[in-house]
Amino acid sequence: MKNNYRWHECNNIDSLYGGVTNSNSQGPPPPPTIKQSSLRVGEDCMVYRCMECGEPLEEFSNNDLGLCIIILSTFVYRQPGLAAPLLPRMLKTVARVSGSELFSWQFESSIHLPGSATSIGRQFLRCVLHQLAPNQIFNQIFFTNIEEYQRVQLFKTLAQALTDFNELNPSAPIQLLLENQNSKKVLPTENLSHLLGNVASYMECVGQDGGGGLSSSLVPLFDTFLRKVFLCINVMTDLNPVLRILVAILRIPGVSSHKSILDPVSKLVSYSIQNSVMKYEHLSDLCHLCNRIFSRERDKLLLPRLVVYELVQALKFKTSIPDTNLVLLVQLVVQDSGGTLGSNTVVGDLPRDVQDIHNLPNTCAAECMRSHLHDALEFIADVHTLTKVKSNCRSSVGLNEDTMGGLVKAGISQYLALEITRGNSRDNRAITKYLPWLNNPPTTVQQGPREFIDCVSHIRLLSWLLLGALTHTCLVGSSASMVCQPIPPEASCHIADHIQLWTVYLEQGAGSPGSDTYSSTSAILTDFWAKVTPGILQLVSHSKV
Repeated sequence: MKNNYRWHECNNIDSLYGGVTNSNSQGPPPPPTIKQSSLRVGEDCMVYRCMECGEPLEEFSNNDLGLCIIILSTFVYRQPGLAAPLLPRMLKTVARVSGSELFSWQFESSIHLPGSATSIGRQFLRCVLHQLAPNQIFNQIFFTNIEEYQRVQLFKTLAQALTDFNELNPSAPIQLLLENQNSKKVLPTENLSHLLGNVASYMECVGQDGGGGLSSSLVPLFDTFLRKVFLCINVMTDLNPVLRILVAILRIPGVSSHKSILDPVSKLVSYSIQNSVMKYEHLSDLCHLCNRIFSRERDKLLLPRLVVYELVQALKFKTSIPDTNLVLLVQLVVQDSGGTLGSNTVVGDLPRDVQDIHNLPNTCAAECMRSHLHDALEFIADVHTLTKVKSNCRSSVGLNEDTMGGLVKAGISQYLALEITRGNSRDNRAITKYLPWLNNPPTTVQQGPREFIDCVSHIRLLSWLLLGALTHTCLVGSSASMVCQPIPPEASCHIADHIQLWTVYLEQGAGSPGSDTYSSTSAILTDFWAKVTPGILQLVSHSKV
């Protein structure tokens, strides 16, 4: 309660008869026309005040608010110079009034009561913006640092107010801003983050309003603007506002006729992947929109191929990207293939639309990744992968470095399991192509250290593929469109032949019978076969060979 009001600081007030009156003073009684409660002062009076400015809080009717807005409009019209310093506060206040509704049915309708404070407030916004547009009012608005909750309310109200205004359509604020900024040789970097965040919020509000969206004439202006942004992007730490703008640009009707916009878009996306922590929905929307909007394969697959290229370079440890971005790239590829990593400690809980396997946006990331399946196989077969991922980890959270390698490797294994399952037909073409050694068991003529190393590598690769298949079954369950089974059951005997090589290798180094080395090796082999024999017998029992 103490934060919402202040006790009146003055204990005494001037009496109607020229004296001083307080709660303890003796004086003539007040006139009968004045209520006794109006003379209560000091500790008997409680005044609610604003926590920000300290002004007393008062209540006004809808008609009173409308009259106040009319007074503000007259003041701005007659004295724009005096009103200029107060414009940001005026716009925020009027937008808050214009965005409020009196009745529940107004939340689902764009119809407003004539003469209400909401209608008057929106007319105030139209008139003020139209009057001061030549004076670069939109530059002042978009460069202002606005709190997030006020930003959405302000720009949503502005977008709704300009929707049915012929003299100043919703595209005009962005057009005037971009024309002004493009005329400069270099963009101002001081408030660049505020500018991009406000532009992104306004474009999203215009798209949500459903009034036709932005005009395609903005795309060439954005082409020039984004190239200027890329030149000074190194001063920004958070690039999510830039990605939000890119998503909003790709949603503009008619953007497919401006293919040159893909050049700055691809450069900004590549830089964001390498240097800034991204959000999954931005990456997914960009790839999905690019694939859906453009018709030529070169254009529609530009962003998916870019994402896959960054992922492959990271898997080869040629580049180092933020660990959360690495998980996002893996999630994007796995999701497009029909799987998911699920919620994890690195990226937290994924959005609900990402977890819905049957309503996934088509990003073509899995299709672009198919040409790099051999690189993915080398990644999961490398025994030093987990150590390399941990050493290249760029996480700000120290606990992630111990789980990053396993999470990424499990995701790549799941993708490989799904793709090999799709590639397998009646003759198991994918197995023959990517795992040719599976149907060619090692010979018993030469079984030295090299064959043993190859055998261990093969078993490791098989283990990760099986782990990927089991992970997909566990996370997707009965909702999967197909059974993920990359290794056919009839390969059981071949797998047993690879395991047998371990026995031959140990026997060669056991020495002569009767020695201590031979006895210890025999004990190890006995224990080994006691553990693996039941599993092998079960596999062989299901084999068709």
